[in-house]
Amino acid sequence: MMPNREKFAGVCLSCRLRNMLTPHIDGELEEFDRQRLQKHLERCARCRAEHERLLFASRMVSLLELPDQSPAGRKSWSVPVASQSDYRQRAWRILTPVTAAILLVASVLFVWHRIHQQPVSPLRAPDASWGVVRLSGAPSINSDRIGRTSELKPDDWLETDKNSRAMLNLGIMGQIEVDPDTRIGLVTLRPDEQKLAMTRGRIFATIMAPPRVFTVETPSAVAVDLGCSYSLEVDDAGESALYVASGSVALADRGREIIVPTDAICISRPGSGPGTPYSESASKRLQQALRRFDFENGGSQALKVILAEARASDAHTLWSLLTRVEGVDRDHVYAKLAAIVSPPTEVTRDGILGLDQQMLGLWLRKLDEVRAGRHSRLAPGSVRLTGNMEVDRSWHRATLLRDGRVLVTGGFDSYGNALSSAEIYDPSTGHFIDAGNMTSRRATHSATMLPNGKVLIAGGCASTDPEALASAEIYDPDTSRFTATGDLQVARVGHEATLLADGRVLITGGLGSGAGPTELASAEIYDPGTGTFTTTGSMHERRVDHSTTLLGNGTVLVAGGLSVAGSAAKVTSSAEIFDPARGVFTVVGGMSFRRYKHSAVLLNDGRVLIAGGIIPEPGARHRYTTAELYDPAKNSFIKTGDMILDRFKVKNASVLLGSGKVLIVGGSWGYEVYDPVTGEFSLKTDGLTMMRYYSTATLLPNGQVVIIGGYSGIKPVDYYHSSAGAWIYDPE
Repeated sequence: MMPNREKFAGVCLSCRLRNMLTPHIDGELEEFDRQRLQKHLERCARCRAEHERLLFASRMVSLLELPDQSPAGRKSWSVPVASQSDYRQRAWRILTPVTAAILLVASVLFVWHRIHQQPVSPLRAPDASWGVVRLSGAPSINSDRIGRTSELKPDDWLETDKNSRAMLNLGIMGQIEVDPDTRIGLVTLRPDEQKLAMTRGRIFATIMAPPRVFTVETPSAVAVDLGCSYSLEVDDAGESALYVASGSVALADRGREIIVPTDAICISRPGSGPGTPYSESASKRLQQALRRFDFENGGSQALKVILAEARASDAHTLWSLLTRVEGVDRDHVYAKLAAIVSPPTEVTRDGILGLDQQMLGLWLRKLDEVRAGRHSRLAPGSVRLTGNMEVDRSWHRATLLRDGRVLVTGGFDSYGNALSSAEIYDPSTGHFIDAGNMTSRRATHSATMLPNGKVLIAGGCASTDPEALASAEIYDPDTSRFTATGDLQVARVGHEATLLADGRVLITGGLGSGAGPTELASAEIYDPGTGTFTTTGSMHERRVDHSTTLLGNGTVLVAGGLSVAGSAAKVTSSAEIFDPARGVFTVVGGMSFRRYKHSAVLLNDGRVLIAGGIIPEPGARHRYTTAELYDPAKNSFIKTGDMILDRFKVKNASVLLGSGKVLIVGGSWGYEVYDPVTGEFSLKTDGLTMMRYYSTATLLPNGQVVIIGGYSGIKPVDYYHSSAGAWIYDPE
């Protein structure tokens, strides 16, 4: 009997194309072969399965210590199968390019085989349990408080109260941080299915399981892991908010499934399911319009606002809307998206308006490639967890002591309570220890290391009102005690403190107390010899959340901040120089952009890097990726390369590294490193599982950086969650 030539040819072609899978993941295929293989993957389930196994292997290889290099019935508006494969491919390529040797890939595939075919250790066995580690407070399993460690078995429920946090250890499959006021249950633990149920709270998950094995069921949707790092929050009404830090997550509800890509947020509501994914940097007006469109029958009126507000970073939102609108509305979405990212040559307008699945997938692939280009510069170094604080904090201060330990003072907890407690981080043990209490509860205060080794702590607020404090105190490491010192001349919160070359401390600006505009232009100086504050010359402009930097010649650069014009607050681009010898401020050339809540770091060559910040305006949010340099020799500001992500609330989370580069942590996901030689930023999102606002970053004597606390909030609500977590950045 003659063989079926068509079938035989197809088998041979499939074999040849399967040989392209690894080069495809490595990004080594020519465009013609890449498109050819992609079309084949859309048709061949066998090759698709092999492709997913290799993607998983590549993820596992990326975790090894390697040298740096780096269904039927589906509704017409759900994500095309082809695009799901594309998302997995793009997410891995952006974050963990496969450059490992074939032997390492083989070893990882062996691990895969062991997971699915052989018993493993009790902690990791799919039919046994997951490990639980208490991070703070008193987490419980089935209402029983746990010790330092415990285990979660199928049908068990893990709960944290408002003061508790825990970590789920999934073995080689990953880990899950469990925030306060969270309730999660382990439903299924099998080789091919690992399911959690979550009724409230928030988790941060880093998952290395094969695609679609790990899921989290919430009252509004099921989050299906496709290989990623993400946060998931569920409120008391069952509404959920998903943020994907890396990779991608599918959200499914009653036969409908959408894919949420890297750097995107998606809200889901009970009865409605998931809404439209949007960028974390999307304007407030766009986010509000999406809510009306998704959940409040906003229709064409809401869509008009979305289209008017959409920017380049909102391209994936527009793509998602193509399948959710009809008629002239779809035409308008097409036109807006095409103006931002032109469709590939093989994609036609009629095809998109007709929801041609292949064309939709091709356009989506191009959007991913554009995003990948923005994230192509991979930052050096790595981040790992270290010990946790006993209290969750943001708006706190961290000060390096002479002995290499770090003093952490005050801040707000997750419920807006100002803290008087203090802790000390010891790099030699990786743990925090209690350091007693300050004389007052404080947040948004200043903490300055004095030449005698003591720490001056001044001002701040004792609640979220905020009513500014005039009190100040001294921490003595030798006695481990806080004692009061002279009061500030003016109560202040959100001010800046700068150690001068002569050992005195300059205090500038901030919010004062009383009626009328409370933004301050006044300044004062603390003398450690007398323990008193005295008034000095005032700034030329009122400033809050500005930056101050001691320059090489002993003067101080003051830049930006929230100011006031008449009776209205405004953000300023102005800058001035303080001369300690004369006690006066002099205006210098302004910055290129108005900004506050930005970072400012003195470089080794004497210039100052100023990056990020925000301008709050009604109905909009202008957060900056921009950066600029102040050159003291020219007494002017010049533009430098932009950050990859927009960041703000980072002024205490930016440090000069031993290499001369600058590390900026938080204000968004991951961290970025600025290279003064090239004038460019690079990004890495691995290691940090949440956005960090008002965290601190402190350079340690060994060249590493300890990152402490901060808050994160991805839903448009009035409360935020501070963190007790801490991380170590290693520049090597």
